[in-house]
Amino acid sequence: MAFIQYDTPYVNIWWRLVLMGSGISLYWIIGPNFGLHQVPEKFSGKGASIFEIGRYSGIAILLNVAQVWFIGAMNLNFNQAWQQLKISGIPPTLSTFFHDPKSIVDALLALHPAHATQLKIALAQSIQSGFSGAMWTCVIISALGVGLTFWMKIPHNR
Repeated sequence: MAFIQYDTPYVNIWWRLVLMGSGISLYWIIGPNFGLHQVPEKFSGKGASIFEIGRYSGIAILLNVAQVWFIGAMNLNFNQAWQQLKISGIPPTLSTFFHDPKSIVDALLALHPAHATQLKIALAQSIQSGFSGAMWTCVIISALGVGLTFWMKIPHNR
């Protein structure tokens, strides 16, 4: 998903979503067995709860980090596009975009009708770059988690 552009056809997005969904579902099925196979039977309930706490805490942290990256990259790229168009005034904060997407587009076009096409493209590219950055953040953090999991599985001489 990190490589999609703002004008990517939906067909090209759907096969990626199916692939991601398959990978996520495999993890949710295999992950607990992989993580809990060495836990003694009498501690299986505690082990499962610790595993679930770790999984859900990790997901919450990952989503928050990805959201921060998404908004930061989106605002940065839009501000750069704003400066390249040499529009006077301070560029709007794109976090308002999430409350009402149509309002920011309408406001931009009303303020600067001469730059309507460029602003639409800049907005689309900013969202795409923020999304791409968020996906790369997810990939990197997930890869670190997988690496840590395998490292912890290796018997270490102590």
